[in-house]
Amino acid sequence: MKPFVTRAGHGSARVLAVHCTLAHSGAWNGFTRAMNGTAEVTAFDLPSHGKSPDWTPDQDQHGLSTDWGLGVLTEPMHLVGHSYGATVALRMACEAPERVLSLTLFEPVFLAAARLDDPDRFELHEAEMAEFEATIERRDFEQAARTFNRVWGDGTPWFNFPEETRAYMTKRIHFVQGGAPFLMEDYAGLLKGDALSKLSMPVVLVQGEFTLDVVDATMAALARRIPGAKRAWINGAGHMAPMTHPLELANIVTAQISACEN
Repeated sequence: MKPFVTRAGHGSARVLAVHCTLAHSGAWNGFTRAMNGTAEVTAFDLPSHGKSPDWTPDQDQHGLSTDWGLGVLTEPMHLVGHSYGATVALRMACEAPERVLSLTLFEPVFLAAARLDDPDRFELHEAEMAEFEATIERRDFEQAARTFNRVWGDGTPWFNFPEETRAYMTKRIHFVQGGAPFLMEDYAGLLKGDALSKLSMPVVLVQGEFTLDVVDATMAALARRIPGAKRAWINGAGHMAPMTHPLELANIVTAQISACEN
């Protein structure tokens, strides 16, 4: 299986962008327009998203996502990821550092890091997600998607989304739990070994002004482990900043590119 891949924009730099859960490669359109003239942006649809083939529960979801990303990363590029996609980008950088010129991660949901370093904030988030877990358990997938959007979305009320968008998110909401072995438990061992400490490319960890507390804890935990990692904030933004504040994120990535070229 291979993912659906898009390329747009032009410029001397090459950027690979990995989208969040319940989105698709088109989520980077605003960012791509903001980067036009500086970089060509490549994006791919994660398993079960957009036009890519479906993931099935018998597959290693995060491993599959990472393998697809590495298959697209055929030359050294600047790597950008959002939420789940940022965890994929992080793992890609650990597995193929020679192909990553710089790494920009917007709110990676690698919550295993918060679980290890800041268990109190992790447990508060677990309580916040209890309703979501309950709706998944009783297979009420539309309510699960609605609950997930309330916690992780951009503040748009559920019924303000077009019916097609609601159906898209509902159909894929099972993907959230499929990532738990990596996101919550670090089955790949990135936190236990030295993979993070060996990252030598420029790394910036970006979050919104109104980020979730557990994400802030995750960002702090990653910053402690990645040598030279910088932290940045986007004013007025929440978890969906790559879509709501694409220019601000593009400015951060452009600075990363400039630093690598100088």
